[in-house]
Amino acid sequence: MSDRPDIPEAVKREVRQRCGFGCVICGGPLYHYDHMEEWAKTKEHRADTITLLCGSHHDAVTRKMLPREKVIQANNNPLNKNGSLSSSYPLYYDDSQEYQILLGDNVIKFSKHTVRGSDSIYVAYIFNQPLIKFTFEEGQIYLSCQFFDSDNKLILEIEKNELVYSVERWDITFIRNCLKINNASRDILLEIIFDAPSKLTLARAKMHYPGVHLKVNKQGVGKDYGSHENATFLLEFDNPSFGLKSFRGAEFRHCDCAILVGSCPDFIANVGIEFS
Repeated sequence: MSDRPDIPEAVKREVRQRCGFGCVICGGPLYHYDHMEEWAKTKEHRADTITLLCGSHHDAVTRKMLPREKVIQANNNPLNKNGSLSSSYPLYYDDSQEYQILLGDNVIKFSKHTVRGSDSIYVAYIFNQPLIKFTFEEGQIYLSCQFFDSDNKLILEIEKNELVYSVERWDITFIRNCLKINNASRDILLEIIFDAPSKLTLARAKMHYPGVHLKVNKQGVGKDYGSHENATFLLEFDNPSFGLKSFRGAEFRHCDCAILVGSCPDFIANVGIEFS
């Protein structure tokens, strides 16, 4: 058993921030912490001697197929630091029998066979802005969504199973299948869990769209919403006439799963979906 201590969390966070929350070479969000100076020689965890490498590039270094000098060059100019967004990452959603979407503990279930009148389904559609969209094309399903902060800046976007995220946040972790984006310590903007090929969980979120604030929280965690204390999916509107809408543990199936606020595409309105 190795006697090497774990890298302190504060050091890991500093490395992530410096490297743009992805492999310094390809920008991939799934990575290893790589010691550019061998631990056996330094016997210490210093942020300036650690970088991020995806599994492929980390393996290439181990196999001596990728020179250490190339890693150091990339560490000095990480790919994700060359713009405001990360490189794209593929998600593997496919033509499964049934799909399950969780907004907090609200469960939405559908399949391509129950989507009436369209090749697409919107899990939520808020003032002309789709929250989560699935499109069926030639035997393949594609996930698309966009999440914005209070300044209307993009936090995360998935366009037909290709994921990118803003690298201008305080911290971003992608551990196993859970992507978490923080604005500050204990200030979680987004926590999303991908269970390919047919399940997606929006566990926590503080999103903003024109005219509405969307909040998702784990039941019993987070802000006390008074009479909505146990709600896990909340919409708060800038226009008081809409009022506060909340969902708690509801289950929606087929086309009726769509949560619609404001105007919606004609093809959705014409297939019998009603506003929640």
